[in-house]
Amino acid sequence: MATKEDLPSQGRDAPAYQEFAASMMARMSYRQMSLAERGLLYTLRNECWVNRKLPCDPAKLARVLGYLVDDIRSTLPGVIEFFEVQGDVLLCPELENYRHYQDARRE
Repeated sequence: MATKEDLPSQGRDAPAYQEFAASMMARMSYRQMSLAERGLLYTLRNECWVNRKLPCDPAKLARVLGYLVDDIRSTLPGVIEFFEVQGDVLLCPELENYRHYQDARRE
């Protein structure tokens, strides 16, 4: 049986993040979201996993996501608590922490 020291590094980011659905669904803030907010939340999380960050300006974010800016402006306030604004970008601290954990395990 191979140990982790025997496994070659692919030099790539982890292709996926693991999430327990019950953990998210148990959050009161998630349960109070509209369907549109839930959709935006997971769209932003998936984008952050792949691209690490997104523009926080609603017009730029709408362009990146391919949605109407009015839809982003009206929905973003309901999901922003899951993200961190750093300058002009949005980050998902939960996913970044998971990414660092995966990197440490790989090392």
